[in-house]
Amino acid sequence: MKKIISILLTVTMLICGCSSPANVNETEPSNDATSDTTETTTGSENTTDQATTPTDESNASTENSTADPNNVVATPDKLPVNADTAVSQSPTNPPQVDGSHLIEPLGTITANSFEKHGKELKIYGDLSATDNRIIELESLLQSYSKKIGLVVWRKDGTRALSYNTSQSFFSACTIKAGFILNICKIIDSGAVSPDTLLTYEARHWHKGSGSIRYSAYGTKYTVSELIIKCLSISDNVAYKMLLEHFGLSTYNEMVTSLGCNSLKVSKMWASTALPKDYIIIWNEIYDYLQSNAKMAPVLKEACTNTPFNYGTETLKEGVDYSHKSGDNFGASAAYSDAGIVWEDNAYIYAVFTHSEGTPYDINLVDSCMELVYDLMK
Repeated sequence: MKKIISILLTVTMLICGCSSPANVNETEPSNDATSDTTETTTGSENTTDQATTPTDESNASTENSTADPNNVVATPDKLPVNADTAVSQSPTNPPQVDGSHLIEPLGTITANSFEKHGKELKIYGDLSATDNRIIELESLLQSYSKKIGLVVWRKDGTRALSYNTSQSFFSACTIKAGFILNICKIIDSGAVSPDTLLTYEARHWHKGSGSIRYSAYGTKYTVSELIIKCLSISDNVAYKMLLEHFGLSTYNEMVTSLGCNSLKVSKMWASTALPKDYIIIWNEIYDYLQSNAKMAPVLKEACTNTPFNYGTETLKEGVDYSHKSGDNFGASAAYSDAGIVWEDNAYIYAVFTHSEGTPYDINLVDSCMELVYDLMK
């Protein structure tokens, strides 16, 4: 039911103009001379460039891909996987073998435990290499014909999974979560008021997702309003206005201090983001949301139970999630999501693909994340 609602919401937003219809070019106002981006909007959180891999941060971004239902790529048959070799051990802290289980000492798995490795599913903690769900998950990941990276970490440090962590991806709008976290911390320090008014001008106009671009130039928004729009509906104009006001220096300093160098931004996006770095940044967001910080309730409202939940679409009813998705067409294709699933055993996930969110891509991600949820409970 949740998935059906999400699809209907996507169609509604397209009709209402929150995203441009697929394959329709949109003319940017001629007085937006200072814009640092050029793009062809194709109906999702979309950017286009000339590279064959994600390299251009100057691309625009819109939310929610609507794939052609007639252009379905057949899912490859699942390959048989040998249970004895299906899952690799962690290269650090070699696990102890206890019967059919691969066990790392509990409590040693942290948000920054994940190293770069290839297309093998590594398990950490009290997960079993012979668990049919683990075997099925690796089979799905390895059968996927496009690039995919997956990292999942239970907050209590007892379970984790990682796959293809050496692969980088175009961030698309997933980058906005950490940027907004940094803004919230600046506001908490007293340097800026959340009620500060910013004026929407022609230079802020940006194609893609959101609603502000339909407003009249001269319309004013508070910083808090822009934060909520930036994350809840991935408003690109809100993001651009906040970028102009707050800059990138303190954000880049934050991610550097956390060891998330792949998430540094020079203009608007991160070209070669690593999913494993999103586990670190979302761990920071998790701790912040659990704190008494002034802006914590605003941030939680902005990113919790919002649409375009690509990594949590198959969750059962009543399970809350906080996240930021990102999608894109063209050479820097992206259909990705990162965030938190809130349960007694909360976990943080990052699932990234170099794809345009076709039915094939969506079904593959949904199937993988359904297994992830079952394994992390």
